[in-house]
Amino acid sequence: MKNLMYCLILFFSIHSFGQLITDGPLDPKQVVDSNRLNDIWQLRFSEQDPKKVEIDGSLYLFDTWENFGWLKHDNKKYVLRDVNYNILMDQFEYKISNDSVFIFDNNIDLIYLANKNFKKYYLDANTGNKYCEVLYEGSSYSLLKKYDVRLREAGPNPLMLKGNSNEFVKSKKYYINNNVTNTLLPIKLKKKDIVALFSNKENDINSYIKKNKISYKNESDLIKIFKYYESL
Repeated sequence: MKNLMYCLILFFSIHSFGQLITDGPLDPKQVVDSNRLNDIWQLRFSEQDPKKVEIDGSLYLFDTWENFGWLKHDNKKYVLRDVNYNILMDQFEYKISNDSVFIFDNNIDLIYLANKNFKKYYLDANTGNKYCEVLYEGSSYSLLKKYDVRLREAGPNPLMLKGNSNEFVKSKKYYINNNVTNTLLPIKLKKKDIVALFSNKENDINSYIKKNKISYKNESDLIKIFKYYESL
């Protein structure tokens, strides 16, 4: 564990978090306790008075910090453990204790964590460079998934059975990167969008989809389409 700590400190720009704030608007960079994200003070996203507010859900992609993998930086690989992805801050964090984490430098070439590959991509002028999960990477196209999180605030009626608690809600968007032109576009998991992408092989793709009973909304099936297209 000590050797890993030394490597992280040596090769990455890291920041140490302080304790949870007790008043004022919440800066997500100050949320440090991975086991107490539901015990945040004064929501950054609401107009509530500074007081303790219970929040269901998590800002993190994985339910546990017991995640293993590796990262690649400057053509070198480093083994990872106890790492999670903070969706809100778009950063990978290494847990060093119950109340503090180290933040990985954002200029990492590739992160493989819990059987998922992550790379930085420029999405658009408003969003900038963000980490995306690479579902498939071929010579022509890459299929990417971007994670998002938002706060759904509790309903005003305490008698309501649903929506009566603050909750972090996760969502995802899909993108296609043209690896030849290095251009990236958002895509919806619909037949129209998928077939249009492979318009130069539309008949072959349609036959393959029909024969193999492919579902456009199923990620594993979608990856099969990309692989088949690359084989043509």
